[in-house]
Amino acid sequence: IDVARNEMLSDALHDGAESMLFIDSDIGFEAQDALRLLARPEPVVSAVYAKKSRREMASIFADGVKEVLFGPDAAAPYPLKYAATGFLRLRAGVLRRMIAKLGLPLCNTHWGRGVWPFFPPLVVPQGPGKWHYLGEDWAFSHRLAQMGVIPPADTTIRLWHWGRYGFGWEDAGDDVKRFRSYSYRIS
Repeated sequence: IDVARNEMLSDALHDGAESMLFIDSDIGFEAQDALRLLARPEPVVSAVYAKKSRREMASIFADGVKEVLFGPDAAAPYPLKYAATGFLRLRAGVLRRMIAKLGLPLCNTHWGRGVWPFFPPLVVPQGPGKWHYLGEDWAFSHRLAQMGVIPPADTTIRLWHWGRYGFGWEDAGDDVKRFRSYSYRIS
């Protein structure tokens, strides 16, 4: 996944694109929400979705965020410590800054225009004697933080993370109500 994301962003930069939007194939969304994310002014912005495997979000909110409101009543974006890339918009300027500030080399030029390593996984300290392996998306957020960029989460956008069914916000915070038997009334 990290190689594919690196290649897509590098190709977009080489081609002069100014905005890039990652949408993973298992994310359900409304078209107007993708357009809204593209129109936002921040250098990086994400929408948040539930994990398919555990009762938690795929993104981690910044330290100090104790409660998050999802839906159209959410007032402002919330800061993220780690943004999942399943529905993430980036502006080219933040990538150019990352290349310059973090000294990212242009790799694999012997095969073409080259690729910048924006997304390699990282291992970072997490307390005394503890380590945290960051997958490609959270490692990208770590690199953003090294530059002082904190990705915001637009929590007004309703996303579905498709697995056995469409996992929504509610799945991260509560059990989905299921019934042993269910009577459906037809009117």
